[in-house]
Amino acid sequence: MIKNIQFMEQLNQYYTTWQEWNCMYEEWAKANGLSANSLLVLSAIYDSKEECTQKKISQRWLVPKQTVNMILKDFEKQGLVELSPMRTDKRRKTICFTPKGKEYAKTILSKLRKSGNECN
Repeated sequence: MIKNIQFMEQLNQYYTTWQEWNCMYEEWAKANGLSANSLLVLSAIYDSKEECTQKKISQRWLVPKQTVNMILKDFEKQGLVELSPMRTDKRRKTICFTPKGKEYAKTILSKLRKSGNECN
């Protein structure tokens, strides 16, 4: 019984901390002209070590595929990303930054990571 109570207390602490970080992340994204989900998508593409796809972004960040799709269409209109059919499955598309997109992501994400270091 005591272990269960301790577990529940730890779980509540985790959720409280997660909510606080999520709120700060959303505020930071908004202050920099992005939604929290747009920032997650930008980060996922930038940090991807292999082919980046809508499905991988959706699964990694638990963001609905339709939301990821709308963000990617917006990024594409802004000239930040290009979507190309995958070599192995022409129905799916690989997401790559344009030079403009790579520079934008580098600027935004370095700013985000710098602000994160200031919290530590």
